[in-house]
Amino acid sequence: DTEGLALGTRRGGERLRLDPDGPSRPLKDWLREARLPPWARARALLVRERGALVAVVLPHATWIAAERRSLPDCPGLVLEWQGAPEELQPAGFVERPARFR
Repeated sequence: DTEGLALGTRRGGERLRLDPDGPSRPLKDWLREARLPPWARARALLVRERGALVAVVLPHATWIAAERRSLPDCPGLVLEWQGAPEELQPAGFVERPARFR
């Protein structure tokens, strides 16, 4: 179900909880700790569900918020691209379509 999902870019002030037992943290901290170059941080695509950040799509990874990850008995958010998003392709950085979970 994609109702209520929106794809956008960073606005500032976003928070994301990746560890189910941990607190939410500023997205800028996650991006910095991942050692992404500034251009990749600026081009991160954010998936929001009814305004709440639920996923971050990066050139080599996708982060899904702990609240929306799939569990053995509970389906979660699955992002599937038919082609790599153009925003993530500086000079062929993304080489092939990918399925993100």
